[in-house]
Amino acid sequence: FSLGALDFVRLSSGARAVLGAALLFSGKPLKGLSFGQEHRAAESAMAAVLAAAADCIVLLTHCGEKTDRRLAARLGGGAVVGIVGGHSHTRLEGLVLEDGTPIVQAGSRGLAVGVLELSIDPRRSRKLVGSRSRLVEVTAPPVPDPWARRIVERYSPDIDRTMNRLVGELAVDLDRVRGLVSSSLGCFLADVIREETGTDVGLHNKGGIRANLVAGPIRLRELYQVSPFDNTIYTMTLRGEQIREVLETMAARPVGRLELSGMTVVFDISRPAGSRVVEAHVAGKPLQSDKRYRVATNSFLAGGGDGHAALAAGEDRRDTGRLLRDVTVEWFEKHSPVSYVLKPRVEVRGNDSAPGGSE
Repeated sequence: FSLGALDFVRLSSGARAVLGAALLFSGKPLKGLSFGQEHRAAESAMAAVLAAAADCIVLLTHCGEKTDRRLAARLGGGAVVGIVGGHSHTRLEGLVLEDGTPIVQAGSRGLAVGVLELSIDPRRSRKLVGSRSRLVEVTAPPVPDPWARRIVERYSPDIDRTMNRLVGELAVDLDRVRGLVSSSLGCFLADVIREETGTDVGLHNKGGIRANLVAGPIRLRELYQVSPFDNTIYTMTLRGEQIREVLETMAARPVGRLELSGMTVVFDISRPAGSRVVEAHVAGKPLQSDKRYRVATNSFLAGGGDGHAALAAGEDRRDTGRLLRDVTVEWFEKHSPVSYVLKPRVEVRGNDSAPGGSE
């Protein structure tokens, strides 16, 4: 969104707009940092800027439309006169109000520029008296910055030599799916994680899979596009009841969707959250609540990412120190041409229309 909207507030009304920030939980274990509720972080930031004689506040967030609506309902109507959001890649066409507070978001990938105009009446305690919002489609190609272009041209040859290295061949397309059901690429990566570690179960978050793989030669570049995050592979021990908790979180939270290896599950989405796992099997045998299973996943999920607190509570935890991307490269080098046949691990009863994935 155009920061000119903030200038509009300052210049047209004499009020000062201050950017606040609401925290989005990151599952990665970051020493010395603590993560809490978004509204508490926003309230703390608001107190600081109001003490500095700010007249009004625009929250600049990166926690998704639903959280922005909760923030507006809780914090709007006073000093907060607008929320400029992100993360969920939502295109909010026109003006969206939540309890009178405008919320804006311009989608993703720079396809549109958002413009938010706020009118503040300085004679009424700097209150919001009007707002307008619109999306302007970006139709002209971007004009490269000369300074940035020189940097790109300097390093591109070395980067291309590395990224264009052939690591193997793929015989079939491998695709990702963002809902609950299994995808060919997701199952493949979960299988790689489990077979690398020899565990009972392998888990990988759908949101960490950022591109499809097309049949043909596979370069290092394609595997970086699929797995751009430097996540290492973690192993841990979970009781069956903890695995069931992971599955229930997967069914309840669109951002908590996972790909599975070594197990199958049947969900009934029509049932209340917390009771949607109808069946679950590990190695073809029913999941036992008190049995201990070895589980492998990535470091993002191992830290509780995407709301999977049960994974952060696993015992006998070990970071292998091996990047999932590097292990995938080795897999292609050893097994090419790779011809992978999808064996679905998830059956969904009821309607599952919500997309999933974070990171």
